[in-house]
Amino acid sequence: MIDLIKAFSIEQILLFIVMLALGVKGLIDFIDWVKSKNSDRFKKDYRNIKKSKDLEDRQKTVEEKLELYHKYADTLDRRMNDITETMNENFRIINAALMHDIKQWIIDQHSYYMEEGWISIVQLDMIEARYKDYVALGGNSIIPTLMKELRELPKHK
Repeated sequence: MIDLIKAFSIEQILLFIVMLALGVKGLIDFIDWVKSKNSDRFKKDYRNIKKSKDLEDRQKTVEEKLELYHKYADTLDRRMNDITETMNENFRIINAALMHDIKQWIIDQHSYYMEEGWISIVQLDMIEARYKDYVALGGNSIIPTLMKELRELPKHK
């Protein structure tokens, strides 16, 4: 100790003691701060709170994704409805065109066989099949009358 006093001045020793005291106090304050920040991490309540918070976060994420999926499903539903409406309109147009084609074909067949004055059973059967399609498509007009006349024609020359 005498050697210490000889090696350093009183002011240096006092300064060293004050610095040591401040360092120890700072270390103690730091340890207290760390303890206060981490004390709840070791309690059961903290773990339960953390689990609950995690579950809430996950539920919120799921709800957000579910909302996005609902929006996407609504968009797809609208697109499908648009496509269905377009297809239905196209089928209506095609059916109307087909019905008019069958009608014209039956009128042509009627004209031809009325001029001939007879019709074979095979030809009449083929016209009857097309007539059934015509009726199924919704056609009516004058064609039933023409079919009646064709049925009344003789089946031989």
